[in-house]
Amino acid sequence: MNDELQGKPCTPTEPADYRANRDCAGFIKIWQFDPKTGQSWLKKEINNTILYGGADLLAYALAGKANSGISHMYVGFNNNASFNIGNEPAVTKGSTTFRTDGDYGYVRVPLTFPAAFQAQTNYEHNTVFFTVMLTSPPESEGAEFNDDSKIHTIGLAAALNPSGDNNDVIFSRAQFTPITYDPAFGLTVTWGVRFTAI
Repeated sequence: MNDELQGKPCTPTEPADYRANRDCAGFIKIWQFDPKTGQSWLKKEINNTILYGGADLLAYALAGKANSGISHMYVGFNNNASFNIGNEPAVTKGSTTFRTDGDYGYVRVPLTFPAAFQAQTNYEHNTVFFTVMLTSPPESEGAEFNDDSKIHTIGLAAALNPSGDNNDVIFSRAQFTPITYDPAFGLTVTWGVRFTAI
Protein backbone atom coordinates (compact mmCIF):
# COMPACT_ATOMS: atom_id res chain seq x y z
CA MET A 1 0.00 0.00 0.00
CA ASN A 2 1.19 3.52 -0.74
CA ASP A 3 2.71 5.07 2.41
CA GLU A 4 0.27 7.96 2.10
CA LEU A 5 -2.72 5.61 2.32
CA GLN A 6 -2.24 4.52 5.90
CA GLY A 7 -5.91 4.64 6.86
CA LYS A 8 -7.63 1.37 5.97
CA PRO A 9 -10.13 1.91 3.17
CA CYS A 10 -13.66 0.65 3.74
CA THR A 11 -14.02 -0.87 0.29
CA PRO A 12 -13.97 -4.66 0.06
CA THR A 13 -10.80 -6.37 -1.16
CA GLU A 14 -11.57 -9.97 -0.12
CA PRO A 15 -14.93 -11.72 0.16
CA ALA A 16 -14.42 -12.14 3.91
CA ASP A 17 -14.02 -8.38 4.25
CA TYR A 18 -17.00 -7.49 2.14
CA ARG A 19 -19.85 -7.69 4.66
CA ALA A 20 -18.00 -5.69 7.31
CA ASN A 21 -16.85 -3.02 4.89
CA ARG A 22 -19.62 -2.72 2.33
CA ASP A 23 -21.44 0.24 3.87
CA CYS A 24 -18.68 2.80 4.28
CA ALA A 25 -15.83 4.35 2.37
CA GLY A 26 -14.05 7.59 3.15
CA PHE A 27 -11.60 9.64 1.16
CA ILE A 28 -9.81 12.88 1.89
CA LYS A 29 -8.26 15.47 -0.41
CA ILE A 30 -6.00 18.23 0.89
CA TRP A 31 -5.46 21.20 -1.40
CA GLN A 32 -3.03 24.09 -1.06
CA PHE A 33 -4.28 27.31 -2.59
CA ASP A 34 -2.96 30.77 -3.29
CA PRO A 35 -5.38 33.29 -1.74
CA LYS A 36 -4.24 35.98 -4.20
CA THR A 37 -4.60 34.09 -7.47
CA GLY A 38 -7.01 31.33 -6.50
CA GLN A 39 -4.69 28.71 -8.01
CA SER A 40 -4.75 25.39 -6.16
CA TRP A 41 -2.64 22.22 -5.96
CA LEU A 42 -3.67 18.80 -4.73
CA LYS A 43 -1.23 17.91 -1.94
CA LYS A 44 -2.70 14.64 -0.62
CA GLU A 45 -5.38 12.15 -1.54
CA ILE A 46 -5.83 9.52 1.15
CA ASN A 47 -8.33 7.05 2.56
CA ASN A 48 -9.54 7.02 6.14
CA THR A 49 -10.43 4.60 8.91
CA ILE A 50 -13.91 4.75 10.42
CA LEU A 51 -13.50 4.61 14.20
CA TYR A 52 -15.68 2.95 16.82
CA GLY A 53 -17.09 6.39 17.60
CA GLY A 54 -18.31 6.57 14.01
CA ALA A 55 -20.77 3.76 14.67
CA ASP A 56 -22.01 5.62 17.76
CA LEU A 57 -22.53 8.81 15.76
CA LEU A 58 -24.48 7.00 13.06
CA ALA A 59 -26.72 5.49 15.73
CA TYR A 60 -27.17 8.91 17.39
CA ALA A 61 -28.05 10.51 14.04
CA LEU A 62 -30.60 7.82 13.22
CA ALA A 63 -32.14 8.25 16.67
CA GLY A 64 -32.37 12.02 16.22
CA LYS A 65 -29.90 12.89 18.98
CA ALA A 66 -29.14 16.61 19.02
CA ASN A 67 -25.74 17.76 17.68
CA SER A 68 -24.85 14.32 16.32
CA GLY A 69 -23.91 15.73 12.90
CA ILE A 70 -20.30 16.24 11.84
CA SER A 71 -19.26 19.75 12.81
CA HIS A 72 -15.43 19.91 13.00
CA MET A 73 -12.13 18.54 11.77
CA TYR A 74 -9.15 17.92 14.00
CA VAL A 75 -5.77 18.63 12.39
CA GLY A 76 -2.80 17.05 14.19
CA PHE A 77 0.77 18.25 13.73
CA ASN A 78 4.34 18.04 15.03
CA ASN A 79 6.90 20.87 15.14
CA ASN A 80 10.09 18.80 15.35
CA ALA A 81 12.26 19.16 12.24
CA SER A 82 13.20 15.47 12.42
CA PHE A 83 9.63 14.20 12.84
CA ASN A 84 9.19 10.83 11.13
CA ILE A 85 5.69 9.53 10.37
CA GLY A 86 7.16 6.03 10.31
CA ASN A 87 7.49 6.20 14.09
CA GLU A 88 3.77 6.86 14.59
CA PRO A 89 1.47 3.96 15.47
CA ALA A 90 -0.96 2.98 12.75
CA VAL A 91 -4.49 4.34 12.94
CA THR A 92 -6.88 1.80 14.44
CA LYS A 93 -10.60 1.94 15.11
CA GLY A 94 -9.77 3.13 18.64
CA SER A 95 -7.44 6.02 17.61
CA THR A 96 -9.56 8.77 19.14
CA THR A 97 -6.98 10.99 20.86
CA PHE A 98 -4.71 13.66 19.37
CA ARG A 99 -1.37 14.22 21.11
CA THR A 100 -0.54 17.52 22.82
CA ASP A 101 2.74 16.58 24.53
CA GLY A 102 6.16 17.93 23.52
CA ASP A 103 6.21 18.99 19.86
CA TYR A 104 2.71 17.63 19.20
CA GLY A 105 -0.46 19.65 18.92
CA TYR A 106 -3.74 19.91 17.08
CA VAL A 107 -6.22 22.48 15.92
CA ARG A 108 -9.98 21.99 16.05
CA VAL A 109 -11.52 23.64 13.00
CA PRO A 110 -15.27 24.09 12.45
CA LEU A 111 -16.64 23.19 9.03
CA THR A 112 -16.26 26.13 6.66
CA PHE A 113 -19.38 25.22 4.68
CA PRO A 114 -22.45 23.16 5.54
CA ALA A 115 -22.11 19.51 4.60
CA ALA A 116 -23.03 18.77 0.97
CA PHE A 117 -24.79 15.65 -0.26
CA GLN A 118 -24.37 13.91 -3.60
CA ALA A 119 -26.73 11.07 -4.55
CA GLN A 120 -25.98 8.44 -7.18
CA THR A 121 -28.48 6.58 -9.34
CA ASN A 122 -29.37 3.03 -8.33
CA TYR A 123 -27.92 3.71 -4.87
CA GLU A 124 -24.45 2.74 -5.99
CA HIS A 125 -23.30 5.20 -3.38
CA ASN A 126 -24.45 8.38 -1.72
CA THR A 127 -21.72 10.69 -0.50
CA VAL A 128 -21.63 13.43 2.10
CA PHE A 129 -18.84 16.00 1.71
CA PHE A 130 -17.30 18.02 4.56
CA THR A 131 -14.94 20.95 3.97
CA VAL A 132 -12.66 23.12 6.10
CA MET A 133 -10.31 25.89 5.00
CA LEU A 134 -7.20 26.86 6.96
CA THR A 135 -6.38 30.41 5.94
CA SER A 136 -4.55 31.57 9.08
CA PRO A 137 -3.02 29.74 12.03
CA PRO A 138 -5.91 28.90 14.37
CA GLU A 139 -5.51 28.55 18.13
CA SER A 140 -4.03 25.16 18.95
CA GLU A 141 -3.91 22.68 21.80
CA GLY A 142 -0.40 21.62 22.79
CA ALA A 143 2.41 22.95 20.59
CA GLU A 144 1.89 26.20 18.69
CA PHE A 145 0.62 25.86 15.13
CA ASN A 146 3.06 27.82 12.93
CA ASP A 147 5.08 27.68 9.72
CA ASP A 148 7.20 24.82 11.11
CA SER A 149 4.17 22.63 11.80
CA LYS A 150 4.08 19.30 9.98
CA ILE A 151 0.47 18.23 9.54
CA HIS A 152 0.32 14.43 9.69
CA THR A 153 -3.13 13.37 10.86
CA ILE A 154 -6.71 14.60 10.63
CA GLY A 155 -10.02 13.50 12.08
CA LEU A 156 -13.67 14.15 11.37
CA ALA A 157 -15.63 15.01 14.53
CA ALA A 158 -19.05 15.79 15.93
CA ALA A 159 -19.39 18.23 18.83
CA LEU A 160 -22.12 16.68 20.95
CA ASN A 161 -21.75 19.70 23.20
CA PRO A 162 -22.00 22.73 20.86
CA SER A 163 -20.48 25.09 23.45
CA GLY A 164 -17.21 23.19 23.91
CA ASP A 165 -15.05 20.24 22.92
CA ASN A 166 -15.55 18.11 26.03
CA ASN A 167 -18.03 15.76 24.31
CA ASP A 168 -16.46 15.62 20.83
CA VAL A 169 -16.61 12.23 19.12
CA ILE A 170 -14.15 11.36 16.35
CA PHE A 171 -15.99 9.69 13.46
CA SER A 172 -13.05 8.91 11.21
CA ARG A 173 -9.31 9.49 10.99
CA ALA A 174 -6.33 9.29 8.63
CA GLN A 175 -2.60 9.90 8.88
CA PHE A 176 -0.10 10.53 6.13
CA THR A 177 3.37 11.71 5.16
CA PRO A 178 3.44 15.23 6.65
CA ILE A 179 2.60 18.47 4.90
CA THR A 180 4.52 21.47 6.26
CA TYR A 181 2.18 24.37 6.91
CA ASP A 182 2.98 27.47 4.85
CA PRO A 183 1.22 30.61 6.13
CA ALA A 184 1.53 32.24 2.68
CA PHE A 185 -0.98 29.71 1.35
CA GLY A 186 -4.27 28.29 2.54
CA LEU A 187 -5.17 24.65 2.93
CA THR A 188 -8.54 23.17 2.05
CA VAL A 189 -9.52 19.73 3.29
CA THR A 190 -12.42 18.01 1.52
CA TRP A 191 -13.62 14.81 3.17
CA GLY A 192 -16.15 12.56 1.53
CA VAL A 193 -17.97 9.78 3.34
CA ARG A 194 -19.70 7.38 0.98
CA PHE A 195 -22.58 5.14 1.95
CA THR A 196 -23.79 2.25 -0.18
CA ALA A 197 -27.05 0.32 -0.23
CA ILE A 198 -26.70 -3.22 -1.59
